[in-house]
Amino acid sequence: MDNLLSYWILIAINIAIVFFLWWLWKRPILLLILWWWILLILLQLLYMWFWSWIHINLIIFKIDLQINNFIDAARGYFDSSGLRIWKIWFFSVLFSFILPAFLEEFWKYQVLKLMDKKLKVVKSVVFAIVAISYVAIGFALFETMSYIYFSKESFNDLMKIAVVRWIISTSSHVFFSIIVAYYYGKALFLKFEIIDNLEISKTTKMLKRFKKIPFININSISRYYYLKYMLTWFFLSITLHAFYNAFWELEMPIYAIFTVMIWIAIFLKLIFIKKHNKNYMDLKNKIQYLKEMKELKERVNENRSVMRSANPAFIDRGI
Repeated sequence: MDNLLSYWILIAINIAIVFFLWWLWKRPILLLILWWWILLILLQLLYMWFWSWIHINLIIFKIDLQINNFIDAARGYFDSSGLRIWKIWFFSVLFSFILPAFLEEFWKYQVLKLMDKKLKVVKSVVFAIVAISYVAIGFALFETMSYIYFSKESFNDLMKIAVVRWIISTSSHVFFSIIVAYYYGKALFLKFEIIDNLEISKTTKMLKRFKKIPFININSISRYYYLKYMLTWFFLSITLHAFYNAFWELEMPIYAIFTVMIWIAIFLKLIFIKKHNKNYMDLKNKIQYLKEMKELKERVNENRSVMRSANPAFIDRGI
C-alpha cells in the first residue's frame, strides 16, 4: 500500500512539474511533451523487458553477476579459478554498466532526432539542448517510478529514494544528454557554420593538411567534422554514463556526483557562448530563398529562349 501511495504521489508531482515547464517555456510544445511522454513509456518498458531478458539468459549460462563478485574482481582478488573471475568481471562491466548506458543514450538521441524531423524544434545548438533535456527528464521520471513500484522499502524510505533520484539521477540524465544534443546540433548546423565563417579557421587548417590530396574539398571537410561530432557524443556520453553507473553500484556516490558536477560546469559555460546561441534558421531560409530565385530565373530564361526561337519578332522587356 505504501509503495502504491508513493507511486501516485510521485506521478502527481511530476505531472505538475511538466505543466509548469510547459507554461514557463511559452511555446506551443504540448505536442512535443506528448511525444516524449508516449515514446518514453514505450522505451522504458522495452528497456525493462530487455534487461530482464539479459538477466534470465545470463543465469542460464551460469554467469554470476552479483555486485560482490564484481567488487572482488575489481580489487584484484584471485583464486584457483582466476580466469572465471575475469570472465565475471568482463560480463559484469558489459551488461551492468556499458549496455544500459548505450541503450539509454542511443534512445535519447533517436527521440531527439525524431522530434526534430517531425516538429523542427532544433533551430540552434541550444534548442537541441533544451529539447533533449525534456527527453531526459521524462526518461528519469519513468526510471524513478519503476524503482519505486518494484521496491519493497517502507514509505519513508521510498520517498527518500524518490527525492535523491529526482535530484541526482535526473541531473545525470539531463547532462549526459546535453553531450548528445550539443554534438548533434554541431553536426546538424555544420555547413551553416562553415558558410557563416564560424569554422573557417578549422576548415583552412584541414585544407592545408590535405591540400596534396585531389579529392579533398569542402564537402569532404564537412563529412569529416560530421563524423567527428557524431562519434564524440557517442563515445563520450556512453563512457561517462557507464562510469556514473559503476560508481553508484560500487557505493561511491561522491564520485558519481563529482562526475555530473564537472559536466554541469562545462556545458553551462558552452550554453552561454554566443556562437552556440546563433539561430541558423534565418540563414537556412535565406539560402533556400536564393536557390528558389535562381531556379525561377533559369526557368524564365529558358522560356524566353523558347519564345525567341518560336517568334523571331519577340521583344524581351525583362522581368
